[in-house]
Amino acid sequence: MENPEITESETDEANITSADVDTDAVDDAPQDREEASADAAAEKAQADLATADATDPLALATRTQEVLAAVDLEAVLRNDPQAISTLSAVTLALEKLAEGENVEHVEGVDAGPIEISEADQHRADVLTLLTDIGLTEHLGRVLHQEGDAAQIMPLDIVPHHEGLPDFEVCLAPHTADEAGYHGLLINADEIIAVKIKEPVTQNHWKVIKHEPYAHLDALLNILTQYKHLQIDPPRTEEEEATAAEEDEAPAAEPDPDAA
Repeated sequence: MENPEITESETDEANITSADVDTDAVDDAPQDREEASADAAAEKAQADLATADATDPLALATRTQEVLAAVDLEAVLRNDPQAISTLSAVTLALEKLAEGENVEHVEGVDAGPIEISEADQHRADVLTLLTDIGLTEHLGRVLHQEGDAAQIMPLDIVPHHEGLPDFEVCLAPHTADEAGYHGLLINADEIIAVKIKEPVTQNHWKVIKHEPYAHLDALLNILTQYKHLQIDPPRTEEEEATAAEEDEAPAAEPDPDAA
């Protein structure tokens, strides 16, 4: 039987040169497999770490003791609702522990997340701000002015607080215009300047000025402009960057001609 003729075009299609093969794909295949294997090993290691405590007999026994110790059997016998609720939670936790689960939180046994009130958070933010601008030593204090002498001392050294409005933070100014005790009181939405004349046992605290503010940036602006406080306002990001560049710049070499 005669062989069919193969044309030149068919020969070209049959012959695949190295230029037609994606050599990068071929070369990368083993590397991709190695990376996939490494990723799988990392995931397994993380899973093993997450369950390590749950499968550790000593950890399970310790946790079981902690959970059981929280049950008040006498209170349960008295039908105390809280004790019964705790017993139910402990029973469920013991079932999970018996199955090897890691029980991290049991209602009535473990403390829940700490909840900070809005007022406490605001006070903490104000204290942080005052610390950042260098007024730590003035916190909780007032300025006692007597003639040309001035001294910062605790607010509680004044025999009474009669006339003082409610406040979150007390702050001593650096200077005052007259004798007596002077303070700055900060609450949730205003800063209040107060003073009391001597003898303090015969006088009440008086409010000199109210200055409202809506946010911490506004409070900072008021403090930096208050004439009786000596504050260097925090540097901006640009100023911080410029200062960092100046610190990193090499020192200028002395000019021999200048000598």
